[in-house]
Amino acid sequence: MPLLEQVRIATGTIESAALPTGLQLDPHLGLVCVPELSGQVVHNARDPEKGLFESRGVRMANGDYLLMFPDGNHYGRTHEKDNDMLAYRSRDRGRTWEGPQLAFDINYSQHGFIPLHPAGSERVYAFGTQPIPGMWTRERGQQENAPIGFRYSDDHGHAWSEVRLIRPANDPGFRGMSVMRMTETARGTWLVGSHEGDWSYKPLITRQYVLRSEDRGDTWDLLPGVRHGGWHAPPMGRMDEGRPLAAEGDEVYLLARTPTGRLWDLRSQDDGRTWSDPKPTAMVHPDAPPMLFPLSDGGTWVSIHHNVHTQGHYVGLAGMMDGMYDRGQLWASLSTDWGRVSVHHGPANRPGFTVSQLPVFLRRRVCRRRGIESVHVPVLATRPAHANPGIRTEPPAHKTRFGGLRCPPWIHNSISSAMAACWSGMPCHLRIWIR
Repeated sequence: MPLLEQVRIATGTIESAALPTGLQLDPHLGLVCVPELSGQVVHNARDPEKGLFESRGVRMANGDYLLMFPDGNHYGRTHEKDNDMLAYRSRDRGRTWEGPQLAFDINYSQHGFIPLHPAGSERVYAFGTQPIPGMWTRERGQQENAPIGFRYSDDHGHAWSEVRLIRPANDPGFRGMSVMRMTETARGTWLVGSHEGDWSYKPLITRQYVLRSEDRGDTWDLLPGVRHGGWHAPPMGRMDEGRPLAAEGDEVYLLARTPTGRLWDLRSQDDGRTWSDPKPTAMVHPDAPPMLFPLSDGGTWVSIHHNVHTQGHYVGLAGMMDGMYDRGQLWASLSTDWGRVSVHHGPANRPGFTVSQLPVFLRRRVCRRRGIESVHVPVLATRPAHANPGIRTEPPAHKTRFGGLRCPPWIHNSISSAMAACWSGMPCHLRIWIR
C-alpha cells in the first residue's frame, strides 16, 4: 500500500520524504521510526471487515511469550458468538511465532486477555469480560455489561480451566467490562479495574470500579461501592478502563480514561481498600484507554498517551467521532516516583509523568484492521529533546520539545493492551503488538 506523503505529529505536519533527524522510514512496516525499532507482521485478521481487538502479551514461567487476542467483531455488537480468542507463542523472545491456536473453546465471544502471574507461582490467569449467553442483555443500553471472570493455566498457557465468575460480596450480580491489565500488590492482593456503561443515556454514562481480592480470587469486593456509585469525571459523567498498578508498600495507583482531554488518576495508601478522589493528570489524551506499564528496572513507570486532544463538542462515544484521529499519535511519559513528580527530560518538579521521546509511526494510506505487527521498541534509549526540532507537545504550555509516536487511529488499543514492559529480564525494551 502507498504511504502518506505527510503525517501530523502534535500540532505540526511532517513530510515523509524529509523526516526529522534520527528517524527513518521502514517501507515494509509502513512506519517512520528510530533506527533501533524493528518489527514483523504476526497475524492478519481473518475477516478484515470485522478486524480484531485488544491483544496482550505475557511472559510464561518457562520463558515462552504468549500473545492472545479476540479475532472478529467486538463482543458487544451481537448476542451471537462473533469472535474467537486466538493465541500465538514465541520460544525465542519474539523473533518467531507459532500459531494461531484457539485459546478457549467456548460458545461466546471474548473482550480481551488480562494476564496475571501471581508472585511465587507458575500458574497464569486470564481475566476478562464474560458475555455468557443468558447472563447479560443488550436491552436498555446494557450491551457491554457482562459478568467478569477468570481462567487459569498450569501448563504455561497451553490448556485453560473453565471460567470462574467474580461475584463481589457487596454486589454479587455485578455486571461490567474489564479489559485493562490488573495488578498484584506486595501483600498479594489482586486488583482488577472494571467499569459499567449505560448507553440508554445520550450521551452515554460510565462508572469506574475496582474489584479487590485478598485471597487470590476466592472472594471479592467491589470498590468504591455497589452499582451505580463508581467514580466518574464531571461534567461528562464518564470514567472507563481504569488501570491499577501497585507502587511500593501499600500504595496503589490507578490511571483511567475520560473524555475530558486528560487522563485522570486515583491513589490508595491502604492496599486498595480506600481511594482518593479522582483528579485530572497533566497527560493530554483523547477518549481512549490509558497505557501504563512498569519497566524492568523496578523503579520506572511509562505511560503511553496520545498527547493531543482536538475534539470539540462532546457528543458521546462513537467510532467516527472527531477524537478518533487523535489516537494516531503515541508519546511516552516516564515517572520514577509512582506517578507523582518526575524530572526526566522536562522541567523540574513537574507533577506526575513527564513526556519523553518514542519513535514515530507513519501510517499507510489505506488503513484497515488487518493484522498485528510485532514491534520492538527500546524505550529507555530515548533521544535528547533537540533531536526533533520544531515539534512541540500539546497544549502550548508544554514548552519542551520532544519526538512522538505515530500510528493509525485503529491500532492504539492493541498497543496499549499488548505492551509488556513489565516482563522481567527484558531491560530497556517494550514489546508491542499492533493490530
